[in-house]
Amino acid sequence: MPPATAADRGRPVRAALFDFGDTLGRVHPSITTHYRRALAAQGIPATVDAVRRALRVAGAHYRRAKGAGRPLESDRLAADAFWREYNDVLLRSLGVSRGRAERAAALADGFYHPTAWRCFPEARPVLRRLRADGVRVGIVSNFTPALLRLCDALGLLELCDVVLASTVVGSEKPDVSIFRLALRQLGADPQLTIHVGDTYTADVLGARAAGITPVLVARADRRPRLSSGDGEPVRAALPGLDCAVVDDLWGVVSIVGNGRVDTRGVPDRGVGPAIRDRRRHHPLLPGPGAPPAAPPAGPGHLV
Repeated sequence: MPPATAADRGRPVRAALFDFGDTLGRVHPSITTHYRRALAAQGIPATVDAVRRALRVAGAHYRRAKGAGRPLESDRLAADAFWREYNDVLLRSLGVSRGRAERAAALADGFYHPTAWRCFPEARPVLRRLRADGVRVGIVSNFTPALLRLCDALGLLELCDVVLASTVVGSEKPDVSIFRLALRQLGADPQLTIHVGDTYTADVLGARAAGITPVLVARADRRPRLSSGDGEPVRAALPGLDCAVVDDLWGVVSIVGNGRVDTRGVPDRGVGPAIRDRRRHHPLLPGPGAPPAAPPAGPGHLV
């Protein structure tokens, strides 16, 4: 168990950081449907199954690129080139040959258009509530430079004191640098800060390494991930998690309203049924001989 931070020992929460993709916002109504519509607009009909297969192929390409150390989420130019490459792989998997480079670029750009995204219903009300309670709010996400434009279009920008995209600042979660930059810009004490996200490695381990108390979002209809681009079913291991877990973002309000988290990063009593008591080491952390993760359903950078 990691050493307890000052916040863990009972100090109040003064700042809250949030991941963006699958925490505050999501592709609407789904990544598969988005791609089917985008392909149809290009005159490429594709079934649901065909798009899902193509997304799995592209997702495997993403994981290979990450494994090879390519800076897909910490370098603006590398990210721009890669997401065109990703969509080229997807189109090739669908049997598209004519005009593939132009089509891939259009798909990559369209994925980040504000019309493709929606906030979770409670996202804006929760951020308003936190700010009303005097909590400084920020977004820290492994994302392209489109993050600022998306947050503005979705009504999140006006509710945040800081918005950091990994490709803009040159550091991606779980690296502590992006967390520390957010803390500096907020003027926040890490011991009085929580970070909320849906990915264990990037959000929980990254925040904890920066001295921030992590909170994992585990929505009933969306399983949290072990790592970026990972389909590993973390939800099945929730009873063994070593961090606070909330069913939705209202659980974060409960944590802040309660005023403190205990010595293991799990909220004290009285924070409501949205919080689950998860105190042990995460059983899904890969070890020697661990089986490969299941392929993701779509782009794996939404952390």
